[in-house]
Amino acid sequence: MVEYATMNFRKTVSSLSEAEDSDTASFSGIITDVTINFPSGANGLVEVFLFLEGTKIFPDSRVGIAFTESIPKFQVMEKVGAGQIIKIKLINHDNSNEHTISVALNLESGTEPVDVYVVGGSLTTNAPAGEYYPGQTTTRANKDMNCCGPYKGR
Repeated sequence: MVEYATMNFRKTVSSLSEAEDSDTASFSGIITDVTINFPSGANGLVEVFLFLEGTKIFPDSRVGIAFTESIPKFQVMEKVGAGQIIKIKLINHDNSNEHTISVALNLESGTEPVDVYVVGGSLTTNAPAGEYYPGQTTTRANKDMNCCGPYKGR
């Protein structure tokens, strides 16, 4: 049986400061995606990061995700074990205002990220590196995606 859960975080971060919040995963599975609510007035000045057991898992870049008046959703596809600590970190670069950011993580049990390759237009799960025909485009994708999207497996 597949279990689903949403972990909700809501944190206010004072001007020119950092704030963190954490919780533990209730079961083993995959963090499938993260949705972040950036309020109006954030003006791209509040960075959001996601950590699993102290290791940054989102975003892939050196800087955090920062928007204003938007609720973007990002695919994460990160393995998580029951009881592991999931932490959000907010950094507010606004020198005048505090901001409250909401973050929702979706977890799913019974799902494993799988290496799936698109080789010359054919979808396969067993295309080892270095065994492609010259001139073919190879993309790693998650098996549950509609082909060819970004995949970040660990």
